[in-house]
Amino acid sequence: RRSSDLASQVQYMNTVIGSQQINNITHIQPLSDKQLNFTVQSALGGSLSYLYFFCALPQVRVHNLVLFIRTSVKISYAGHTSQSSLETYQYVDCGANSSISWASP
Repeated sequence: RRSSDLASQVQYMNTVIGSQQINNITHIQPLSDKQLNFTVQSALGGSLSYLYFFCALPQVRVHNLVLFIRTSVKISYAGHTSQSSLETYQYVDCGANSSISWASP
């Protein structure tokens, strides 16, 4: 029997704008390739509220924001614990309300 914990953090310009921690999310069978979808709520407010004006400027054709996403999963099984991490970048065109994901090398 395996149990897993998931942690994810979203950053814009080294500022954390969202995070999610889920403990004991599932029991995964050995050699499983199960996929887990989750959402991290993020907000660009406070000191980053100026981004609303950037996204709404009609003079700028492309309104790209680059979000850095770090996700790690901790798996415990048979008295052993291991952790794996993934870092990705999400390019968000806030003017067109679209995004593209890129995994870091």
